[in-house]
Amino acid sequence: MAAVHAALMPNGEVVYYSGNTGQEIPAATRVWSPRFREVRELPNAPETDVFCSGLTLLWGGRLFVVGGTALYPGPENPFIGSRAAYLLDPFDGWERVPDMAVGRWYPSAIMLADGRILVVSGVGDDGGITPISEIYDPIANAWEVLPESANRMLPLYPRLHVLPNGEVACVGNGSDLCIFNPFVQEWRDVGGLGELIDRHDDLVVMTGPAWGARLLHTGGAHDGEGRAEAQMIDLSEAEPFWRDIAPMAHPRWFPNSVLLPDNRLFVCGGGRVENGDPVMEPELFDPVTESWTTDVPMEVPRLYHSTALLLPDGRVWVGGTDGETRMEVYSPDYLFAGPRPVLFAAPESVTYNQTFPIPMADAFDVADVRFIRLSAVTHAWNMGQRFVPLAFAATGPENLEIVAPSDPNLAPPGHYMLFIRNSAGVPAEAPIVLLIVT
Repeated sequence: MAAVHAALMPNGEVVYYSGNTGQEIPAATRVWSPRFREVRELPNAPETDVFCSGLTLLWGGRLFVVGGTALYPGPENPFIGSRAAYLLDPFDGWERVPDMAVGRWYPSAIMLADGRILVVSGVGDDGGITPISEIYDPIANAWEVLPESANRMLPLYPRLHVLPNGEVACVGNGSDLCIFNPFVQEWRDVGGLGELIDRHDDLVVMTGPAWGARLLHTGGAHDGEGRAEAQMIDLSEAEPFWRDIAPMAHPRWFPNSVLLPDNRLFVCGGGRVENGDPVMEPELFDPVTESWTTDVPMEVPRLYHSTALLLPDGRVWVGGTDGETRMEVYSPDYLFAGPRPVLFAAPESVTYNQTFPIPMADAFDVADVRFIRLSAVTHAWNMGQRFVPLAFAATGPENLEIVAPSDPNLAPPGHYMLFIRNSAGVPAEAPIVLLIVT
């Protein structure tokens, strides 16, 4: 089955699904275990077609899936979006929750600092993109349709990022930079991309610590041709502006990206032209030097409907592309720099600003500690991908004290991989820790 949508679950497994797309590959939902290198099929299927849905992980540990395809285009109709919403558990499968107010095909979903889910865009019931925004409350299991002040005509799968002040930046896939204020439920324009907004299936990632709010924009296609130009903006500045940086080595339509535990960004796949001429060599972006480095080629071309995400062991899982069932795992160079740090235990959950111990070997050799949020990815868009460096201190040869994030704007509640690196830059296998609000 093509991995059109994929997510890392809190048990460390990868769940992936496509939908009833008419492909020869069955539209089942499957789970891959990195530990046992096995694939299993979930016991049930969604009641509706979740092809081209939005997805993000809830703080309770289940995957939240919204929208999909209610009707495929025909002689007299365009795509029509589905109103359905689901919770997806890696063992129990699909559970339907209350429907949205409008249908959504190609919507985006992102967790806000208070644990609720903002859902925007998507092709609606009438075949046009809906301007209506909705918020799902997982505790109440209910939807709120936002007032007209929150209406906004956004492109399909707009790239959303929660900022350090709790607002949500939106840019990419044809949208110039705009910001949603969830407190007053209004949008404001920032702009600045100029002609560069005229791309689709481009990449927008928050690189560097979440408190820096630095967005990288690159890739995508214009008039069928892949693009390599790259721009950065620092939204923590009083007057932010886009500036050009070094381009990628290859133009990439539909690239996927993964934040690595060593600060770099891994970018893979895509085509030099739209859905063609695949780029086999991934690239690594260093946000400090703002430079790109190519790496060893992949074995399988990754174009439309491909996905990629970070695993707890520091490797990168890559899957998907229409009609493609093979998956690959990339091992970054830091895994060959020496032995891993050894952790003896880790908490299942922590609260904001909590100091918690990690018993481990050679705690005095720890150089870096961070949270990286679990991935939920589709259509070159990892919904919620971010990392937060954590303060730490070795209080003995076998004990590390770590301080959890203090601000849910920087780290919305939910599950994070806890990456601990030694002085050689080698990460321990990351335990998955739930960050909760008391």
